[in-house]
Amino acid sequence: IKSVTVSGPPVRGRLQITKLIKDGSNVKKGDVLVEFDKGELQQEMLKSLSDLKIAQNEINKKLADVESQRTTSRIELDNIKLQHDEALLETKKADMIAKIDAEKNKLRYEQADRKYNETLKKMESQSLSNEADLNVLHEKKAKAEADYKMAKRSLEEMTRLAPKDGLVVLKEIWKGAAGMGKVQEGDTVWTGVQILEIPDLSAMEVKVYLNEVDVGKVKPEQEAIISIDSFPDKIFKGKVERVSSIGTKKDWDAKIKTFEAVVSLNEIDPRMRPGMTCMVDIITEKIPDVLSIPIESVFEKEGKTIAYVMGSRTPKRREVTLGERNNTHIVVTQGLSPGDRIALRDPFAGPEAEEASSSKKTS
Repeated sequence: IKSVTVSGPPVRGRLQITKLIKDGSNVKKGDVLVEFDKGELQQEMLKSLSDLKIAQNEINKKLADVESQRTTSRIELDNIKLQHDEALLETKKADMIAKIDAEKNKLRYEQADRKYNETLKKMESQSLSNEADLNVLHEKKAKAEADYKMAKRSLEEMTRLAPKDGLVVLKEIWKGAAGMGKVQEGDTVWTGVQILEIPDLSAMEVKVYLNEVDVGKVKPEQEAIISIDSFPDKIFKGKVERVSSIGTKKDWDAKIKTFEAVVSLNEIDPRMRPGMTCMVDIITEKIPDVLSIPIESVFEKEGKTIAYVMGSRTPKRREVTLGERNNTHIVVTQGLSPGDRIALRDPFAGPEAEEASSSKKTS
């Protein structure tokens, strides 16, 4: 009922199993369950690590270039500012020098002022350009870092560890022309495909498949008797928990649909293992205090339903009226009495069919 499933990790492409724990192994939490081929992911991780280093180097180089530009620009701006200030001082001597010289000083100041402002704008533009370049480089680094982390995480997921203590049960997978089979080392699977499960053996249930003719007879809470093929010496009791309302084909070419039902077990045997096959008898109805006989002791003769009662000398034909039946017995409502000895085969069909049985009272 409770189990933990281990599937192929969420990575691109198909996965080849290189190491797999044996079916039925007992494991502790943290034990290695399955490993997949890591070659391609290792290459991806190394490439993303290389891209990350390259991106960081480009950022470092750009930062050094920016700092060099800033230093050069500051020196240039300081020189221009000096010329600007000197030109400004010269304009203040206008009252002390000739008019023509004053005009020259004014022109020189205007040129210095214009150059100073142009240099400021150039530095601002260069700063914005450097900032944009650095943003691009940081995005490139972030992508390389994300790729590296993803590759590293994916590489770690290529080794699947036991999430809990328990018993390992390998799952069946589709193997192409070979059909379904237990997963094994060397198999190639897709991401998400179930590889194995670790069930909780303290709580188990039975899955049964009902023919569409019989599904209408089965309902929750009905009693069930379970016989497990691996150890038929013990009979278990249970009850129907649920019945599927949708029929499916067990095989793609099957003509008959089956309906899945789940039967709970009243007790658990330590020998039980997931995947074992069993026979389940579901009690769909109980009819108390009735007379029943084996189905093979009922015959059709001349349009009548009869049974042969074994007398002291010769069998006597007895017409019977029948009621409900199951797979082995049928209820007789009229025609026989408890204790009558009846033939299991037609006594007039040959000397080999002389076997008889007593009718029995069942509940």
